[in-house]
Formats: sequence, structure tokens, C-alpha cells
Amino acid sequence: MQTEEFECAFEPREEKLAVYNLYGSHSGQEELVESPDVPENTIRFQVTYNAAAVKPFLDYAENESAGIYYSYIGDSSDDFKIFMECKDQILADLKDRKISTYRTQTIKEIKILVNPSSVDSIRFVR
Repeated sequence: MQTEEFECAFEPREEKLAVYNLYGSHSGQEELVESPDVPENTIRFQVTYNAAAVKPFLDYAENESAGIYYSYIGDSSDDFKIFMECKDQILADLKDRKISTYRTQTIKEIKILVNPSSVDSIRFVR
């Protein structure tokens, strides 16, 4: 896993900046944290991700919305490769007479940091 930071500055407006979680559906893996270390009117995203599988990037629509998205690296549709990466776990599960779900982990965690004085200028959308 690798952690990378992305920042975007914004101008406070009457309409709050919408801060989206990943693809609007990555619930439970992100949190909003007030931090005096972040400059005012700036959002900092700390993203922990599987660097072998994905590359995250900041999606920012000026003074309207911000969020983290990602693109897959290489051929993410190679089911046999994924199967071989999981084979030991699959065999152990079969031995224990159970079947699990096997997925390549992409994003492990997203922390969204904002200065306490700027928190009223954003709207966290889950």
C-alpha cells in the first residue's frame, strides 16, 4: 500500500464546495478530519491505495466540487491473473469448506483534511 496526498485550494462562496467520497460510493473508507496543519480554504486528501492496481487522481471542478477518483493500471480484466494471485487463499478456503469473495484491493483509506476555519465552507457528500 502507498499513501499519496492531493490538495486543492478553493474560494469560499455562499454555496459550499461539495466534497465527494470516491465515485460517490466508497462509503465507510473515508473520513473528514479538521486539521490546523492544512492551509485555510484548502482541502487535502490523503489516499492509501494499492499502487500495483490503481493510480488515484484529484477531480476538481473549480469552486464547485472535489473528490478522488482512480484509474486501473495494466489489464484489470485478467481474471486468470487475479485467480493465481488468490490461489493460496482459495485453496485454504476450499479445505475449510467455505467460499469467500476475492477482490483486488484498490483504495484502502481516504482521509479528507480541512482547516477548522474552513470546515463551514464545504459540504461532505456521501
